[in-house]
Amino acid sequence: MAQRALGGATDWGWIASAFGVGTLVGGLVGIRLHVVRQIRFATFAILTHALPLLLLIGPAPVAVVALGAFCAGIGGSLFGLFWFTTLHTQVAPEALSRVSAYDHLGSMALAPLGVIAAGYAVERLGAPTTLWIAAAGIVLPTLAVLAVPEVRQLRGKVDLDERAE
Repeated sequence: MAQRALGGATDWGWIASAFGVGTLVGGLVGIRLHVVRQIRFATFAILTHALPLLLLIGPAPVAVVALGAFCAGIGGSLFGLFWFTTLHTQVAPEALSRVSAYDHLGSMALAPLGVIAAGYAVERLGAPTTLWIAAAGIVLPTLAVLAVPEVRQLRGKVDLDERAE
């Protein structure tokens, strides 16, 4: 889309930079936040990753796509912060390695398959349809996770420990 509908590599550089700055801002904001239901907050935060994809469909002006990428960077950073906090406070130490391995398998190791599938989909379906599918691939499973009561209601152990004092 950057080559076909925007200004090419320069515009994509602005969009990618905005994402990076958002990641930094999210980290700085995140260390100041006190969130009781951390995994619910993290799950909502990851929804922001659909923003730049949806904005590219139009495509929106580069500044608007960059703003969406900035928000996605913030959301991704906040997700990571509260996901790993929850993981390390809710999973028993003897199971943490195994749980982390499964987490990374789904999150990182399978990512190259998604890149391959996206390239194939763009060739077969076109960029707009592929972007819609990718955005749905973020939003629908995330909303499904939020439908689980245990995810919505889980409170951080640190918060429960502080209340006991």
